[in-house]
Amino acid sequence: MSRITLLVGVVLLTLAGLSAAEDTPAPAAKKAALPEAWHGIWKGRVKSESRNGKTVDFAMELHIEPIEGRNACTWRIVYGEGDRRQVRPYELLPVDGKGHFRIDEKNGIVIDAFLIGDTIYSSFGLNKVRIDARYRLRGDALEFSIATQKAAPMGTTGGGAVPAVEVFELVAAQRATLRK
Repeated sequence: MSRITLLVGVVLLTLAGLSAAEDTPAPAAKKAALPEAWHGIWKGRVKSESRNGKTVDFAMELHIEPIEGRNACTWRIVYGEGDRRQVRPYELLPVDGKGHFRIDEKNGIVIDAFLIGDTIYSSFGLNKVRIDARYRLRGDALEFSIATQKAAPMGTTGGGAVPAVEVFELVAAQRATLRK
């Protein structure tokens, strides 16, 4: 099978999945909170690396707990330790009962996030960079990763008889394995 046929097939399957999801609205009462397996206080160390060779290591915690009386969870992220400890008291709010959530940063910023299988994905732009975040639940571990890319494409390839593909420059990556 040619690469073009494979690429077109993947795009069509993705679009079909998006179309089916948009065609069937979820009843408002069916908004599901995050599954209980995600609940707890997750801790670990983040390794942050940039393309220029700079590496930083720091502590991270993610507190996910149901909020009493509400169909929501805490999504409290803690970076650093001691005097450098930064607490971000966010909330995770279900949107549609199909894995669509919103992370409310409690400061006017609300970021959409999507639970697909065992992974929560979110993608957003900030200060001319794009940030793709993933939280993957694997047994007793929560794998966290962020890829930071420049928002503007660094180039385009293909075109003509094949689809044009924009390419983005990776700036930095962060990874951590968090455990309860």
